[in-house]
Amino acid sequence: MKGYFKILSVGITCFFFVLASHWLYIQQRERVYIAINDSFQEIIAEDLTIRWEEKKLPFHIYSSPVNSGDSVTIQDHRGMKRAPIIEKKQSENEKYSNILQSVLRQENPINVNRLDSLLLSRLRKQDIFVTTSISYTDKASDDTYKSNKDSSFYEVAYATPQIRTGVEQELILQAFAKVTWYTVLRSSSGYFFTWSILSVIFIVIFVLLLSQKPKQIVKVSGNELLHHESAVIQITEEVTMNMQELVLQYGEQRIKLTQQIVDLLKLFIAHENHFITYEEMTEALWGKSHDPSDSITQVIRRLRGCLKPIPCLAINNVRGRGYQLTIDGESKPLQKEEQQAENL
Repeated sequence: MKGYFKILSVGITCFFFVLASHWLYIQQRERVYIAINDSFQEIIAEDLTIRWEEKKLPFHIYSSPVNSGDSVTIQDHRGMKRAPIIEKKQSENEKYSNILQSVLRQENPINVNRLDSLLLSRLRKQDIFVTTSISYTDKASDDTYKSNKDSSFYEVAYATPQIRTGVEQELILQAFAKVTWYTVLRSSSGYFFTWSILSVIFIVIFVLLLSQKPKQIVKVSGNELLHHESAVIQITEEVTMNMQELVLQYGEQRIKLTQQIVDLLKLFIAHENHFITYEEMTEALWGKSHDPSDSITQVIRRLRGCLKPIPCLAINNVRGRGYQLTIDGESKPLQKEEQQAENL
């Protein structure tokens, strides 16, 4: 059951980060689209200025009398032309630009390749690298020009809203841009990359935490304790010994042990009555050939120093036989032959 819970937790976490990453990607892609739209409108105004300065054509605009209808009369070197004025809601600048576009329609028409170059240059300044194309339609002559002749490009490219210009709205302009996932990520100024890296790190840490095995707490018992190298032995309700970290835990106190002290405590706990003889202690800690003269006394002294802050644990000397670990202040009764040896 716990295994299924871990899998479900990892799955939900990964799904959340994937969903959040997708949402961030969509938001950034929309920002790229907005930047393309704004840049397209800006380069149309820039191109108009360039074309007018190239020709420097003189012209005059005459507003028609109010009772003559909503129209304007344009006079240039070819003569005079009367045309319906553009929607009243347009600003004076917009009306002026539309009139210039109509005047330049024949003298210096829109060049889609130049518009394309202007758009690419403006987008690259914003760190947006895309493939673009410009479509230009002149309704008066029913001609259409495109900077990219590949028809398949327009099937996958993002299309900006059409911009209609000219006095009679006879000129239609539209930009196309092929926006890839790389374009979106690069334009995010590192935010999306940072989010992705943090997401991966968080998921890895989360998976590692879930995959960790819980500490195995083993209650005091017999010789099987000697085989639990990474277990946490529960000596009393308040005292545990972590054999992996070499720590004796008593409430909030953490008493650092040596490997020798841990092995000795395991030996006491594993033996019946928590009693070990001198010979058993010597063999377990140093081997049969070791001379136990002062070594046992020294290691018992160190063990007693570690147990000093713990009132419920103590090491008692069984005269002539060995040592016994007492728990909660009570010694377990020794076996009959040990009692007899003690009385000798």
